[in-house]
Amino acid sequence: DCAAAALSSEPVGGDYYDFVETRDREFTLAVGDAAGKGGPAALLLAGVQARFRSEARREMRPSALLAAINTQLLQHDQPEKFVGLLCAHVDVRRGRIGFANAGLTPPLIRRRDGRFEEYTAGGVLLGVRAQAEYADVWVDLAAGAVAVLYTDGLTEARRGEEMFGVGRVQEV
Repeated sequence: DCAAAALSSEPVGGDYYDFVETRDREFTLAVGDAAGKGGPAALLLAGVQARFRSEARREMRPSALLAAINTQLLQHDQPEKFVGLLCAHVDVRRGRIGFANAGLTPPLIRRRDGRFEEYTAGGVLLGVRAQAEYADVWVDLAAGAVAVLYTDGLTEARRGEEMFGVGRVQEV
């Protein structure tokens, strides 16, 4: 099963997710966070989404997909317009998820026994540096495992001065 949700504090914003089915029981997904807030961040993400959907249909590895989007953002020569993006390919039949991370919060895997694994491998934000390299990390998911991909909008949500934090993400 796959589920996603976005709750924004503004009508438009800089957090993003998308899914593209690539084959029967396989799909590629992206979770991202653009620099800034509101309309400017949403406009930046519109270009990222278009490129993501185009490249995902070509069944590129997550790392190659990030590199392609990075190249596109660098062509604008606006280093203040950067994006944290995690791309993942999910192969349901094999129970595997492969991901590459460009500066987004590390994904969490909750195993059936309740243990959490945090995958911190990643590269620099998209749109910051040419020749940036991104590595694919493949994780086997047994029955009962849950992969949690999220932006810092979740962990940095506040009630007063208290942030939600990774610990509460794990509890939920």
